[in-house]
This record gives sequence, C-alpha cells and structure tokens, in this order.
Amino acid sequence: MSANGSRKNPFGEKTKIRQNQTMAYLTACTFYGALFHRSPSGLAFGTVTDNRFDDQHKDKDRDGGSLTRIFSAKDRADLQRIAWEGLGQFGERQKATR
Repeated sequence: MSANGSRKNPFGEKTKIRQNQTMAYLTACTFYGALFHRSPSGLAFGTVTDNRFDDQHKDKDRDGGSLTRIFSAKDRADLQRIAWEGLGQFGERQKATR
C-alpha cells in the first residue's frame, strides 16, 4: 500500500482503499459477534450513515451514492450471517494454531 492510501487489487489495478456503508455494517456485525460472543443474526439496526470530512462532497458517499444507506431485511440477514460465519472460521483457525 502506498502513502496515499492506494494499492493494487487482484487484477493489478491501483485502487483507493475505502470503507463503504456495506463494509461498515459488516464490520459492526463482526465486532458485535466478537465482543458479545453471540450471533448478530436478528439485530434490528439496519441504517449506516457515511461521515464525510471532504467539503466538496459532503452530500455523497465515497461511491457517489447517498450518505445514508438503509439495508433491506435480506441484506441485513446476509451480512449478519457472513459476519458470524467469518468469526466461526477465525475461531477454528485460532484453535488449530494452539
């Protein structure tokens, strides 16, 4: 990764590293699972708002969309499941290295 926050993706193209609302939601679900040792499945929260500090683009997220994203029930369920499955796989790897 370079000093300006860019790196090459698997296709060798330079990309900017940024977290959009979907990744923020997935991260929140992962932290929930890790901190409380409980599946995030069924959590009711489903809105993420991007915080922008760029004066030129305060009305758009980093991908050019709305600052606030409201996730559908299906998207919430999928991201919650993915977070929990990822934590489970991480836990299995941790046990294998002991």
